[in-house]
Amino acid sequence: MPQSKPFLARLFVLLLGAIACGGSSDTAAPPPPPPPAPVPTTATVAAGNSQKGFVKSPLPINPAVAVHDQRGNPMAGVAVVFAVTQGSGTVSSGTPTTDASGLASTVWTMGSSVGTNRLTATAQNLPQLAFEANADSPYNIELVYAPDVSLVERNALDVAIAHWRRAITTDIGRVQFTSAGGCGGFSIPAGEIISGLRVYVKDSAITDTKVLAQTGLCAENSVSKVPVVALLVWNSAQVAYTQGNGLTEIVATHELGHAIGFGTLWRERILLAGDGTSDPYFLGSQARSTFGSSFGSGYSGNAVPVENTGLAATQGSHWRETVFSRELMTGFVNLGTPNPMSAVTIAQFADLGYAVDMSQAEIFTGGFFAPDASAAVATRVDLGDDVARQPIRSVAPLRR
Repeated sequence: MPQSKPFLARLFVLLLGAIACGGSSDTAAPPPPPPPAPVPTTATVAAGNSQKGFVKSPLPINPAVAVHDQRGNPMAGVAVVFAVTQGSGTVSSGTPTTDASGLASTVWTMGSSVGTNRLTATAQNLPQLAFEANADSPYNIELVYAPDVSLVERNALDVAIAHWRRAITTDIGRVQFTSAGGCGGFSIPAGEIISGLRVYVKDSAITDTKVLAQTGLCAENSVSKVPVVALLVWNSAQVAYTQGNGLTEIVATHELGHAIGFGTLWRERILLAGDGTSDPYFLGSQARSTFGSSFGSGYSGNAVPVENTGLAATQGSHWRETVFSRELMTGFVNLGTPNPMSAVTIAQFADLGYAVDMSQAEIFTGGFFAPDASAAVATRVDLGDDVARQPIRSVAPLRR
């Protein structure tokens, strides 16, 4: 039976469609989905960890954090929060954002105390990162030994240096001797440059049998007037007594205090009133304020009371024993009990022109006027004429 024309027309259209499709049943693939947006995936320490610096100064390398996305590419625009967690330092920017290299950094300034400083960094919800740095004092003390100084005495002075450098945080710079000089038998050649304080140390017999060690100044900075050269002599006649009674370390600390200027600069600076009388006292405003606020509320005399008994070098060069008792810088050492460094002693160095860290003051368990039980039974050792008074040379500083 013959087909109708409409039917043939529809069949022809279908055949043309099949030919156009190549005779295949496959269809075209959809376009791929767009890649996921980059997200912060990793944060790592890029620079600035485990450094050494000076108190109250920026570190040489800025702490830096690197942030990458899920494909390992640096990620810009991510906020990183830096926070100081130990050491009372500061950062220049608490929340910097990463740059095109994925890096964020900040300037980290150390706190005012010698010791460990810590910093954390957090990039969004990624694991927190930690930075650590050690802050040191810029105050330099150099020891030059004669061959006869024992290892015990040298080790004690190393401990003493660490003790004072925690309290004094001044960079006193450098001086240069334009002509040759000397200090207690040690020669200083012309042109010699000294950075900070140089202390010459030797063992020698001292006539006064009470003296365990003796210190005198040899040179000072002509501008700042702080000591730059000193001489410390261990009394060789008393070495067995000093070491046998465990006094080497405390005597080293006491004598180094004189080398830095305690009691050895008071007259020159006109900071000692009533010298040679029954009531000498220290005039420095910071020491007097500290004495009054911390310890002197029960004291009716002139502040700060200075020693008025003992030998010539004991008087006028130490705190008064009847008031300060076990304190480090009286003219006596107490056996069997600590001899702490008071806040008044540190404030006295501020009056001499040093930058100081008052937090390094050591605590008296009994306080002034009320010695604790251990002090009551302690044996008191007279340090004798432990300050040598001699001419002090003035040496010009070098420009920084």
